[in-house]
Amino acid sequence: MGLIQAAAIGAAVLLRERLGLASSAAKARRHPRREQPSGVIAFVERRWPRRGGLFATLLLLVASASLGTVKGGHLEQFVAAVSEARNALANSAGFRITSVAINGRKQLTQDEVLAIAEKWRPYRSLATAYLFSAAFDEGQARARRTPATSESS
Repeated sequence: MGLIQAAAIGAAVLLRERLGLASSAAKARRHPRREQPSGVIAFVERRWPRRGGLFATLLLLVASASLGTVKGGHLEQFVAAVSEARNALANSAGFRITSVAINGRKQLTQDEVLAIAEKWRPYRSLATAYLFSAAFDEGQARARRTPATSESS
């Protein structure tokens, strides 16, 4: 009878818990009361946005890496590495430059063009943007000087 009696007592305890009839001492044992955090921790928990600590940690890591790159004199290598990664990504996306056509009074060979371009490394994209910007500004100034286009705009 000992085994049946223990099973009956266990079933009664489970039934009381399920129905919410358990004594307060039993409830206290199952769910111990959590102590309230100290003043600073409570303030941070109330005021700090969710996952704010994660973002603050990431910001600290990025800031310290940036400072180390600049103070260590590795900025040029970092810019070159980012430029190479950007170019590799563009090449893999299908934006690879396969040929260069040069027209004008003076014809340059491909090797001469690449030698000139190598002097601008890692700022070739920036130099190209400046050249296109200057040509665009010159074209706009020429269009303003032309009487037929200045009247239509």
